[in-house]
Amino acid sequence: MTSDKRNSSSSNGGAAKRIRPASPTSASSWGAVDVKAKGHISTKKEVREFLRQSARPAAKPIDPQVQDIAMQQVDLDYVQVPFDSHIHEALGTGAQGDRPMIRIFGVTDQGNSVCAFVHGFEPYFYAKAPQGFTDHDIVQFTQALNAAVNNVTRQHAPLYIRSVKIEQKQTIMHYQEKKSVPFLRITTVLPSMVPTARGVLQSGLNWSGHGQDVFATTYESNILYTLRFMVDNDIAGGQWLELKAPDYTARPSSSRTTHCQYEFDVHYKKVSPKSSLDGDWGRLAPMRILSFDIECFAEVGFPEVCTHIPNSVRNATCLFLAHSLTMYPVVGRRKKIP
Repeated sequence: MTSDKRNSSSSNGGAAKRIRPASPTSASSWGAVDVKAKGHISTKKEVREFLRQSARPAAKPIDPQVQDIAMQQVDLDYVQVPFDSHIHEALGTGAQGDRPMIRIFGVTDQGNSVCAFVHGFEPYFYAKAPQGFTDHDIVQFTQALNAAVNNVTRQHAPLYIRSVKIEQKQTIMHYQEKKSVPFLRITTVLPSMVPTARGVLQSGLNWSGHGQDVFATTYESNILYTLRFMVDNDIAGGQWLELKAPDYTARPSSSRTTHCQYEFDVHYKKVSPKSSLDGDWGRLAPMRILSFDIECFAEVGFPEVCTHIPNSVRNATCLFLAHSLTMYPVVGRRKKIP
């Protein structure tokens, strides 16, 4: 992403001044790699060269039936989306209704930007099963918990608890005589419903009709949904991920929702993380890194908010091109703040 900023006049009517790097032509160290520092971009020729250097390559057509996609993860988040029959048929994403969708942003070896929409991963947490709880109690417990969540939440939905099942687990809290005990894995429809269901259980739930069971402690109920996805699928930040053909689908340009050059839909079980110790998966994709730095000047001592910052704020913006290991100081300005 490039930044197109222009000089502006300061509040006192004076022209903004450009701050040039101290050593425009010297080389600095970036880890174990030498990075060349270019001079401040000012002329039209330099601007055209900068745009040429920083532009992404054109996106070539991709056939999801035969071509694999490898991308280095840059960022990851999630959004809430309605049921999509086309995605459901292609990927088998389960029941209808609103659902969370992971978005993984990355860069390919060619420098193209990618957004992978990951479907099917559901939020969940654990609670220790009541004494004598069996599979025959799951339906009654699920219905009671769903009704209790409906009574306390502001999110009006036909369903809050997707499923409940018994798993043999062991807590790491305190000394445990037994190796494993039954826990309830409670899966909710949306990540925002996890804290609500947790609060209901901790307050007490009369699911059997014979008094309330208080679940004083819940487990893994405060883990962020995106972090849960990464942990469960062995995905680390900055890791290479691979989408194998034909297990993903490509979105046409007419239905894209991001500024990425490629958008793909894939089931979470079909996202393949690659270890940096395996083959050449430790390589770096040709990323573009936009870096901002705000500096404040004080003639003596440390800058103070009331004295120095209103008088002198310097902002420098640099673009790092990983494929050429070149640093471009794009903008540098000094501005007086009223």
